Amino acid sequence: MTVENTGALTGVRVFLSREDDSPMARALEAAGAQVAASPLCLYTPRAHDDLAASIERLERGEYSWLCLSSPRTLAMISEAGFNVPAVLSAAVEAGTRIAVVGPATAVSVFDVGQRAHLTAGDPPSSAALVESFSRFVVTDDKPILIPCASIAKKTLPEGLSALGWQVEVLHVYDTDAASELPEVMSAAFDEAQSPDDELSDIFLVTSGSVARAASALLEARGLERPPAVALGEPSASMLRQLDWDTYGICPSAQMPDIIDTLAKAGEQIKAAAR
Repeated sequence: MTVENTGALTGVRVFLSREDDSPMARALEAAGAQVAASPLCLYTPRAHDDLAASIERLERGEYSWLCLSSPRTLAMISEAGFNVPAVLSAAVEAGTRIAVVGPATAVSVFDVGQRAHLTAGDPPSSAALVESFSRFVVTDDKPILIPCASIAKKTLPEGLSALGWQVEVLHVYDTDAASELPEVMSAAFDEAQSPDDELSDIFLVTSGSVARAASALLEARGLERPPAVALGEPSASMLRQLDWDTYGICPSAQMPDIIDTLAKAGEQIKAAAR
């Protein structure tokens, strides 16, 4: 991921629930932001017989579509001990098509040697993928497989079922909040309390689970939540539920749009502080 160093985020401190060397963190730093990045959610693959059985069926082409709503899903299947490139190669060769929510998930498919047959939503949302499927006619009785997190919303399976598709949901991994606020974020919040600190603080919320985890961890530390920017409507929806002040919703998951939304939010925050 390459982003031109425009300095658009100079004077902005971004809190991000990603690894500090992640492509998103690096891109934000390249745009001039100070980034406090560390994962706030822990992801654990599930080991169960249903997963092995579904993988075998997938390889035999017994599903019409494989629907992926997060780039993390394939990583979790891999961590559970399966050869994901080989599985997808066999599935596609046997006639299964791959549908994904958003470009990031499409990249995760490309990284294991395949191309998504259908990419919907930018910003990504399960509702957008359901809308894309509304243009298809159900022509066979093969089900759709949806591997996902155990906390995943039912928007995708319920939407596809309403369109007449048979759907099988497979919970591949569990999501839990970190036990405490990571040190890198704690240090950044301490810096923000300094009277000499002039940075505009923004929490870039990349998912509903991140919003919940961040809100709980900050409350446990007695820290005030900084203004938020949401990556997509699902994140924005959770922020509204948490009554978290939100200064923008990124119109897509592309870094230029994310940076532009953060920059505009930073300007609003500075104006409000004057």
